[in-house]
Parts: sequence; structure tokens; C-alpha cells
Amino acid sequence: MAIIESFFKKMRGSRQVLLWLVACAFFMQMLDGTVLNTALPVIADSLGANPLKMQSVVISYMLTVAFIIPSSGWLADYFGTKKIFVCAVFIFTFGSLCCALSNSLWQLVLSRIVQGIGGALMVPVGRLSVIKSFPKAELVSALSFITIPGLMGPLLGPFVGGVIVQYFSWHWIFLINLPIGVICALLTYFSMPKVSPLKSKFDWFGYILFSAAIILISLSLGNVEQAHIGRRTGFFMFAAGLIFLAAYARFAIARPWSSLFKPRMFFGRSFSVGILANLLLRFGGGAVPFLMPLLFQTAMGYSPLKSGLTMLPLGITTILAKTFVEKTLNTFGYRKFMIYNTLIIGIMLSAFSLIDCKTPYMLILIFLGVFGIFNSMQFTALNTLTLINVTNRDMSQANSLLSAVMQLSMSMGIALASAALAWFGAHTSKIGSDGILYSFHSTFVFMGIFTACGSLLFISSFSKGIVDKPKDIKG
Repeated sequence: MAIIESFFKKMRGSRQVLLWLVACAFFMQMLDGTVLNTALPVIADSLGANPLKMQSVVISYMLTVAFIIPSSGWLADYFGTKKIFVCAVFIFTFGSLCCALSNSLWQLVLSRIVQGIGGALMVPVGRLSVIKSFPKAELVSALSFITIPGLMGPLLGPFVGGVIVQYFSWHWIFLINLPIGVICALLTYFSMPKVSPLKSKFDWFGYILFSAAIILISLSLGNVEQAHIGRRTGFFMFAAGLIFLAAYARFAIARPWSSLFKPRMFFGRSFSVGILANLLLRFGGGAVPFLMPLLFQTAMGYSPLKSGLTMLPLGITTILAKTFVEKTLNTFGYRKFMIYNTLIIGIMLSAFSLIDCKTPYMLILIFLGVFGIFNSMQFTALNTLTLINVTNRDMSQANSLLSAVMQLSMSMGIALASAALAWFGAHTSKIGSDGILYSFHSTFVFMGIFTACGSLLFISSFSKGIVDKPKDIKG
């Protein structure tokens, strides 16, 4: 008993333990979604449901996350990051158990909503706890450590999902979260430092306006085809989302001291540039986990398992990149790094158009591995640039807004890739034909050019005045 007590005392306040538990929570949430996508047909068969209606399981989670995320910063400030993170892990774990015990489609949908509440709080509040626990000079290294598992989740998901579906029951997609959730909650209780709550009134009207905007835009962009929403309906939903967003902006400017996201945050050039860059520069890299498995299976004849295995180098090099991203940023500075790295990613995306059935398999693995390095550094740089110069009083709100923008960018990237595939004729081409290969090649070139153009943001005068190097930040 004394040994156990001594062990927990050593863990108390350990920042390294805090990094590991937040990273595990990120990985658990990101892996869960991509594994589920692979297993949806099997789950439909088990529940006696129509496979074409199973997208409600994905959409219910996505909408819940989009609705809850804007409130995460205020909740963390009002009740404390430690309490909210523990509750988030518990809710996500409980929702996972409910998913595994579901006997009908509607039970599964309701369980996914519960899971989404926990997931929406777990990621931003976990990141916020790390930001508040580490000096800003160490922020790049800390955020890089917890971001890597989140990037690996979508890459490992198809492979893990294929293994679970093929060799185990689909219930293990959710049951595997239970021991991880219990361990995370326990470690949080002992290792996460307490931060004094900041009591303030909640901007309910602004929250409704902003959440409605994020939900409508995310749904219209990311799930039009899957939810069988018509193009016209999707367009009107997107337009309505923009109207709600404009209404929120006007409301926030009129009430700057009590709004959900304080306008004063945008006076910092690094934050303004970071938010815009996070919205636009994640499209290409974020769409790769969506495009590549489709290319392998529909155009090159790979099995789901081989497709998942082929994506593994991307995850491995994603981990390796964290060892030198901070040194790279301190050498080149944010602005120069983002110009060159964005151009490199754009070129590599376009180069994916050279992959076909004649390409040596080993060359594909090496190319994906190299791409993973630059893509990993890109996401880490975007996150830290956005938050590194934000004052402590605005950090919770800035982190919540960043989380919402990342959620929106994810939907927009996949929607853009899907639209490009349709434009280049993928929907009318036969599986395995030259036509579908052409569609993917053209889409990669388009996404590459679009991404490379994003470097103009950092070439322009708008990015002048952003943080130069992480090591120059005090605190």
C-alpha cells in the first residue's frame, strides 16, 4: 500500500505524465472515429439496419462535437480544467460502453451523442491544461507531443478497424476505450494541476449564434453526400451558416467585453494569422487520410487491410517529426518555415498524381513517410503559432476558437477533395478503371496547387509582425 501511495505522490503534478494522458485521450478520440467508419457495414448487419442509414451514427457525433466545442473554454475557466477534463474522459468512456451495449440503430445514435459530449470537451480542455502547465518557451515541444497521436488516429484507424472487424466483434471498437478511459481519469486526478476557476457570465446568445454557424457549415460541407442531402439544400445550409457567423461577429463587436470570443484576441497578429492559416492550410494534408485509402482500394485494387498497412509509414514519421520540429522553427522562424513547408506539401500532394499500379510498393511507402514529416511539422507549427502569443486571460477562449476552426477545416478539406473527385469524373467511372485513376490524379494536382497557394498568406504583408521564433517568447 505504501508503494502505491509513493507512486501516486511522484506522479502528482508531473508535467510529463500530464502530456501522456492528454496524448492518450487525443489518440482514443481520433482513432475511435476512423475505426468506426471501417466497421459501419458490419455494425449495420448486426443491428439489422440499412447500411445506407448508418451515417447518422457519424453525423450525430460530429454535430454534438460542433455544438459543444465553443463552450469548452468557458466551462474550463468556470469549473477548472481538471474537473472538466476528468468529466470529459468519464463521459466519453461511459458513451463508449453505451455504444457497445446498443441493440438498435437509435440506441447507437444516442450513445454516440453522449460520446460526442465527452469528446468535444476532452480534446480542447486537455490541450488547454497543457498550455497552462508549460511555459510558452516550451509550448512547441509540448503541443507537438500531444498532437502526434491525434494525427496518427486517422492513419491507423482503417488498419485497426479492419483487424477488429475481421478477427473480433465490432463491439471491441468501443470496449477498447474502457480501460484507457479509466487509466486516463485516474492519472488526471493525480497529475493534472489545479487551476483556480475564473467565474464569469456565459454569453448564451453568442454561443447559440456561433454554434449554429459551425453546425450548419460543417454539416453542409462534410456530410452532404453521406446524409443524402441535396446540393441545393447543402448550399442553403452553408449560406445560413455564414449568415449566423456574420450575425455573431456583429454581436461580438457590439459587446466586446462579454462576448463568447473576445474581439481583442484578433489584435494579436500571430493569433489572427494562425486562425486564418488553420482554416485554409489544413485542407490538403487533412484530406490525405481520406483520399489515399480510396485511391488504393478503388483505383489500385488494394484490400482494406493492405490499404491500412500502406498508410502506416505516414503515422511512423509523424512521430519522428516531433523530435526536430521545435529546432526547425527556431532555426527558420515561423514565417519563413511556413512559406517553404507549405510549398513542399503542395508539391508533394501534386506528386501523388504519379502513383499508379506500376509504382514500386516500397517507393509508395517511402513517399508517404516523407510526406508525413512535413505534414506533421505543418500542423504543429499552425497550432503553436496561433496560441503562443495569446495572453493568459484569453487563452481558454483562444483555444476553444482554434478547436472549432480545426473542426471546420477538417470538414472543408474533405468536402473540397470530394468535390474535386466528382468534378473530375470519379462518380461516373468504374472501379479499377483508368477513368477513376485519372480522377484521383487530377484531384491530387488540384489539392497540391490549392495548398501551395496558401504560402501567399505568409508572403503577404498581413503576416508581418507575427511571432518570429518560439525561443523568443518569454514565460
